[in-house]
Amino acid sequence: MNPSEKYRIVQRLGNQKQRKFGDVFLVEDKLAGESGTMKVVAKSGNELREVRLRAEADFTFDHPQLPKTLYVFESETELVVVKSYFQGIPLDTFLKSVKTKHKPAFLLQLLKQLKPVFDELNSQQVVH
Repeated sequence: MNPSEKYRIVQRLGNQKQRKFGDVFLVEDKLAGESGTMKVVAKSGNELREVRLRAEADFTFDHPQLPKTLYVFESETELVVVKSYFQGIPLDTFLKSVKTKHKPAFLLQLLKQLKPVFDELNSQQVVH
């Protein structure tokens, strides 16, 4: 099924000039209403971008804090991957709101909360 038949684009995500590959969109499944992050790579002879996105598509986790691959589509001209979406703000943006004296304690607490995520990634031998 073509991505435009299954998903509606809600908005672009992030600064497209900083992307190492393709475009990234917030999408909504037209039937289920589920949100996702759609990454699109135009096939242009740069196989590294395609290899990276295919590898990312293969990473799907059974962990509530890690994304699942919801959809993969490939044609002669593009590669599309949709992953589950998590609402949030970038860490650097959030840290600007934390007073300097509170940052060490905040970062320690954050790392403690992320330990199960790192354990899951480690168990699946994933390095990012």
